[in-house]
Amino acid sequence: MQIDSVVGEAPFTVNFSDNSQGEINFWFWNFGDGGISVLQNPSHTFMTPGNYSITLVVSGPAGNDTVICPVCITVTEAPPYRLEGTDSSVAMGETTEVSIRLDHNEAGSEVQAWSYGLCHDNLSLNCVSADGGLGLTTINNGNPPDFEITQIHTDGYTAGVVISFTASATLPATQDLEINRITYSGLQEGSTSLQFCNTLGNPPIMSVLVVDNVSIAPVMEPIQIDVTPAP
Repeated sequence: MQIDSVVGEAPFTVNFSDNSQGEINFWFWNFGDGGISVLQNPSHTFMTPGNYSITLVVSGPAGNDTVICPVCITVTEAPPYRLEGTDSSVAMGETTEVSIRLDHNEAGSEVQAWSYGLCHDNLSLNCVSADGGLGLTTINNGNPPDFEITQIHTDGYTAGVVISFTASATLPATQDLEINRITYSGLQEGSTSLQFCNTLGNPPIMSVLVVDNVSIAPVMEPIQIDVTPAP
């Protein structure tokens, strides 16, 4: 039994494969959450947080065999709100684009606005441009948001969005909504990270979401950037 990943957030899709030796003509997988499969190499999506044991029964001319992986899949609950981005690499003197995304996993709540800062080491990277992401183009009843701003600072940039001044449009639960595309140039070789922060601007811009008229701090994941030697 081979499993490509054992820990993840719900919904968590895992790829399984059978590495049994000899002739096998029957497979039966039990994923521990009520799901089963008779494929040799199935995929399964775990929808509910928890720990799951996996059982594989194989059969062939030589007989039957059962393999059990006890509590080998751990599915965690996704945070209600999260800001994250795509890890990237860039050569010194060249540029790379980073996609900033918003996850909204709280069904029944509506995001109305947000702001955040994203800090970087200005010895390693230079922020060349900060633009709105594709997810904003139709967010306001098919139109862009009523208010959108980005501002580049020496060691980062800030962004803010109000979807609708009249609250006629809000953001329901969604995942991987691209809210910004940021272009960086590489300055100094090495690994560095982009960190969501509350220190940029005067006064400083806070990294918050406005959800049902309440300000909420999202989970904020650092973004890894590797600066490689110039080609």
